[in-house]
Amino acid sequence: MRVRQVVGSIALSVMLVSGGIVGWPPASQATSTTPTVAVTASILPTVGLSPAPTGPLTTSSISCPTSGWCAAIGQYPSTAGANLFVGTLQGSTWSVQTLSLANLVPPVSTFGLGMFGTQYPFIHLSCPTETYCEAVGEYGGAQGPLSIFSVTLSNGHWTVQNEAALSASGIATIVTGLSCPAVGSCVGSGIVIIDNLSYSNYVANLSDGTWTAVPLGSVVTPPQGVVNEVTLIGALLTSESMSCVTITSCEMVGLDASGGFSASQGPDGQWSSSSLPRIGPPTDMVIPLGISCPAVGDCVTVGAELGTNTSGYIGTLTSATWSASTLSVDGSADAVAISVSCAAVGHCVLSGEVSINNSSHGAFIAQLANGSWTNEKVPTTNLTPTPDQLWPVSLSCSSLQRCVAVGTAIGGGSALPLYSFAVVVLSPPLAPNHVSAKPSNGAAQVSWTASSEATRYVATASPGGKYCTTTTTSCVISGLNNGTRYVVSVSASNSAGNSLASSSTSVTPMAPTTTTVPTVSIALANTGTNSSALIVVALALLGLGAGLFAVARQRRSRS
Repeated sequence: MRVRQVVGSIALSVMLVSGGIVGWPPASQATSTTPTVAVTASILPTVGLSPAPTGPLTTSSISCPTSGWCAAIGQYPSTAGANLFVGTLQGSTWSVQTLSLANLVPPVSTFGLGMFGTQYPFIHLSCPTETYCEAVGEYGGAQGPLSIFSVTLSNGHWTVQNEAALSASGIATIVTGLSCPAVGSCVGSGIVIIDNLSYSNYVANLSDGTWTAVPLGSVVTPPQGVVNEVTLIGALLTSESMSCVTITSCEMVGLDASGGFSASQGPDGQWSSSSLPRIGPPTDMVIPLGISCPAVGDCVTVGAELGTNTSGYIGTLTSATWSASTLSVDGSADAVAISVSCAAVGHCVLSGEVSINNSSHGAFIAQLANGSWTNEKVPTTNLTPTPDQLWPVSLSCSSLQRCVAVGTAIGGGSALPLYSFAVVVLSPPLAPNHVSAKPSNGAAQVSWTASSEATRYVATASPGGKYCTTTTTSCVISGLNNGTRYVVSVSASNSAGNSLASSSTSVTPMAPTTTTVPTVSIALANTGTNSSALIVVALALLGLGAGLFAVARQRRSRS
C-alpha cells in the first residue's frame, strides 16, 4: 500500500529486490486453514456529500467504539476544492456528510503532503464512544508549510478548527498517530521536518480541549544514500503510530535513522525508546505501519521489513520485550500488513495487501486466535469497477466478533477511477450465557442472554436431540417425554460460523396435575324468589360461622 505505492512512485524499488513476487495460489495449494471469519466488502456511498465529488473519496482512518457504530474520515475533491468528509456505519448502513471548513485559516488547497495528499491524506481518527471522536491531520498546498487541524465530534456535531499548538511556525509539521483512550483525553504523535533530510519527533496531549506538544529528543539526521530517502519517506508516511490503553500508558512505533523503533510512556509521563527487532540481517529496515495495545504492556505492531528480501512484519510486545515474526499470506512472504486492531490480548485482526500476478495488489484480512494467524482474501464481488489494486489503510475492532476496515481501490487499470471501500470482518459469536429452562407438558421453555453479532440461536435437548431455533433469546423445545431429565444447551451462529455450546442446564418436563375441589349442594325451596332465598341462606351461614367463632373464643378463655 503506502510503502509499496509511494516509494515505488519515486523510483525506490527496494521492496521488489530479489525473490520476485508470489501471487495467490490456487485453492488446492492454499496453506491457510479453514476460514474463521466472514469478509464482505462494499463501496462507500457519496450521496449526502455537498459539494458533490468530482473525484474519488479517499478514506484515511476508521474507529469503531461499539459493535453497532463506526466513524471514518477522509477527503475528496470538488469544484470548490478539497473537502473533508465523515462516514458513519450504523448497523450495516453507511451514511456520509461533508464537514465545514469555514474555521480553517488559511483556506484549504489540499490535505496531506502536496502530491501525496490526493491519495494519502494523513488524517487520524479515534473515537472512545459513539458520541465523542477526535481527529487530527494537516492541510496546505504543494508549496509552503502545512497547517494542523482537528476534528471533534461532541454533542452530535462535528467541528473543524486550526490547532496552532501542533503547527511549527515556518516548518512543515505532520501528525502521524492518534489515540484517545477516554472522552476528552488523547495523545498524538508527529514529526517536524527541519530540512530536506532531517526531522524530529514530538508527542502531543489533549486535555480540557487544549493540545500541548512536547518535543522528543534531538534532531535525527538519516544517513546518506538511497536508505536516506526510504527513511525520510517512511517517516512521513508511517512514523509514530500510537496506541494508548490509558492517558498515561501509551506505546508508539515509528522510524529513526537506523530503522523501526518503539517508545513507551512511563507513569511519570516520560518516554523511553528501543529498536524493534529485525527478522533478517542488521541491514534490514523495519517499517512499522500500525500498532494496537489491548492491555498495558501487551501490544502488536505490523508493517514490513525491507532488505535482501521484502517480508510482512509482525512485532509482539509481551512483558516489556518485543519479538518479531514474518507475515506469510498463502505462501507469499511479500505481504505488507498495514493496520492492526486487538479487541483483547491474543485476539487481533490485521489488514494488508499482497501482490497478485506480479502486477495487481489484493487485500487480505488476517486473524490472530489461539496463538496463530489465519488469513482470508478480501472479496471483490461487490466492488465496481473490479479493482486491480486494493489498499486497506485502517482497521478497527469493536469486539472479538466484529472489525471494519476502510481503504482505497483502483479499478480495472490506472485509467479508471479510485474509490473508497469498506470491509466488514465477522467472527463466529461467543457461546450464549445464563441459559435457563422451565418445564411444561412435553416441552421446555429455554432462554439466555444475547451473544454479540449472533444472528441465529439453536437450543438443543439431550438425550434425543430435539431442538428449537430462533433469532431472539428464547424458544420452546417440544416433543419431549414427560418425566425424563434433559440437558439443554444453546449455540449461536452468524455468517462466519457457529459458537461453542453454552454451559448446560437441566429440565424435566411434566404433565399437568389436576386438583379436585369438593362441592357442597344446598337444596332451596322454590319460593318463587330465588334471590331472597340465597340471601337467607347466606345470612344463616354467616350466623353459624359467627357462633362457632364465639364458642371457640370461650373455650380458649377458659383454658
